[in-house]
Amino acid sequence: MQTHTPGVSFFLLSHIVLLVCGCLLAGCRSPSSKGAEGRPPIELARDGSVLFHGKALEAKDLPRKLKSYGYETDAPVHIVVPAEMTPAALAHLSATLASSGFRHVIFVKARRVEAYVNEKKKK
Repeated sequence: MQTHTPGVSFFLLSHIVLLVCGCLLAGCRSPSSKGAEGRPPIELARDGSVLFHGKALEAKDLPRKLKSYGYETDAPVHIVVPAEMTPAALAHLSATLASSGFRHVIFVKARRVEAYVNEKKKK
């Protein structure tokens, strides 16, 4: 049976806290906060509508909007999708983009972070 000294626990905890603070100060990025290469983010809503630069539009209008913002057809298009999106909806959007020449579509699930602290109470 191993026992941990209070000094070792404090050392590990302090390093974990420093690591988390360092990540936050460095400016963690995700596709939902910035689009690929600094472009506006593209999100697929649960109802199938597309959010581009924070504005809703129909999936059929997305290729034209991408071209107007300077997306090239051979560049990857990153789209943030909800975790419970159906494969049929993804296939439909992918086919819509492919018919306009955008063949490199990357679907990214929205990131979610959960943190828990479990402290034992002393008796």
